[in-house]
Amino acid sequence: MSSPETLNPTRRANKIFTKTFLINPKAVVNQTSEFKYRWYIPITYKTNKGPKNGVTWFPNNQESVTLTLGEGEKWLKINNNQVGYYRVDYTADMWQNLIQELKSRSEQLTISDRAHLLNDIFALAESEIVPYAVALDLSTYLNVESDFVPWEAATSVFSTLSERLTNTPAHGYLEKYVQSLVEPLYKKQSWEKTSMSVINGLLRARVLSLSTSYGLPDAETKVRSLFLAWLNERSNQTVIETDLRDFVYYYEEDVQEQSKIRSALCAPRDVNILRRYLELAWDENNIRSQDYLNVLSSISSNPNGTELVWNNVRENWPKLVERFTLNSRYLGSLIPSITDSFNTDQRLKEMEQLFAQYPEAGAGESSRLRALETVRNNIKWAATHQDVVSAWLEEAVNPQKA
Repeated sequence: MSSPETLNPTRRANKIFTKTFLINPKAVVNQTSEFKYRWYIPITYKTNKGPKNGVTWFPNNQESVTLTLGEGEKWLKINNNQVGYYRVDYTADMWQNLIQELKSRSEQLTISDRAHLLNDIFALAESEIVPYAVALDLSTYLNVESDFVPWEAATSVFSTLSERLTNTPAHGYLEKYVQSLVEPLYKKQSWEKTSMSVINGLLRARVLSLSTSYGLPDAETKVRSLFLAWLNERSNQTVIETDLRDFVYYYEEDVQEQSKIRSALCAPRDVNILRRYLELAWDENNIRSQDYLNVLSSISSNPNGTELVWNNVRENWPKLVERFTLNSRYLGSLIPSITDSFNTDQRLKEMEQLFAQYPEAGAGESSRLRALETVRNNIKWAATHQDVVSAWLEEAVNPQKA
């Protein structure tokens, strides 16, 4: 099977059942083989008393296996250190037990376990197996998290939510919520380069970047001052350290540096500035032709630039084809890049109208189909989850309104 399994360990007693995990709950698994192949699944687990030795095998010819907890064992967490290729769902009370263990900084849940729980619960929420509110409840533990790997998993989760909520009131709630989670750890970081291990260096860069990208005021102020110091004192060899350079450039002469600065120019929230950059970028004296499409994608990734770029591309599609040709796979990949946050029927209709007006897609044929599928999935996500997520985030940042 190409998809991982989903295990549900306690629907009845401590029995574990399995089914194929599908991110789209409406998708259908086409079992083409008459043999109906299934995995042998290696089950490892731990409880509040510690990890269990050995592996319990879930045979491919059985419908369930049973795990028996001993005296004093109040919870279990399956798939130690996320080694097995499967996701795990739990009953509602067991999820709440695990959330409490995370909040209490349980020594039994390793760094990998904590990242695994974040990965699993948000994937399960996406596929409508677990309520999104429960997944968000679990993320509240992050204000006591201090290790890189779980924060890397959390960054991916929040990035997906940020894209889903682009240009909605809930996006502002998400920013404030992430600020509240990362601020305790942010206060322990230094903006000055110090000697530290590689993993602590990664954690520092991740925390400072996340704090800046979600608008923590102190982080924004510090980034602005670093950037202006670099801009005004380059003759004095003012240098922004490598670990911080990407987001310091972004939130405020080599090819890599030029790429970072081009990306930084896409960050302003002022649409007029973005429009001016878009106009200047068309001129090859300012932006090389091979970099122009990347500039379009970067501007569109800014919520304030998404509509600007989309309208520009629709109005100038013949010029783009003339410049890059329909055989360009880079031009073909532009459409999915600038439409991947669309989540309304109106935007879908505009895409369909554009494709009908210019039916010749060349190397972009599959990209068009992929873009349409993405937007339809986004529309479905918004209809299914957006109200719940928005309400949860609003309550989290404005509890007095609850």
